[in-house]
Amino acid sequence: MKKKHKKSYSDKQAFVVALDIFDVDIGVCINMSEKEIKQWVKKVSGKKYKHFDEEKVNDWDKDETDVGRTIYFLSGVILLFRFEKDQFRKSCGIIVHEVAHTVFHLCNTRRTPLVEDTDEIYAYMTESLMKKILYKLY
Repeated sequence: MKKKHKKSYSDKQAFVVALDIFDVDIGVCINMSEKEIKQWVKKVSGKKYKHFDEEKVNDWDKDETDVGRTIYFLSGVILLFRFEKDQFRKSCGIIVHEVAHTVFHLCNTRRTPLVEDTDEIYAYMTESLMKKILYKLY
C-alpha cells in the first residue's frame, strides 16, 4: 500500500483567496513556471484574461534571485512565490513581504493611505491574508 503524500508548502500549486472586505480575489502561484502561471490565470479569469499583462511574468523563470512577485490584475492581485523545501520560515517571510505590497496597494487605491488612524485596517488585512494563504498552502 502506497503512503499518501502529505501536501507541502513548497509543492507546485495555485489557488485563490478572497479578500471579502474589498470584494477582490488574490491569486497565489507557488513554484510554477511562466507558462503554467499564464495558463492558470487564463483558466481562472476567463474572458478577463485579455486584461492580464503577460510581460509582468515574462522573466520569472530566468530570474534566480526573484523569490516573490506581486502583480496587479484588474481590481485584484496575483502573487508569485518560489519556495525552497525545508525553508518554511524563509517562505513565510516572503509571503508577508508580498502581502504587505498587496495591502498597501489595495488600501491606497481605495483612498486609505497608511497613517496612524488607518494602521489597524492594514494590520487586520495583513493578518487575514496571511491566515488565508497559510491555510490553503499546506
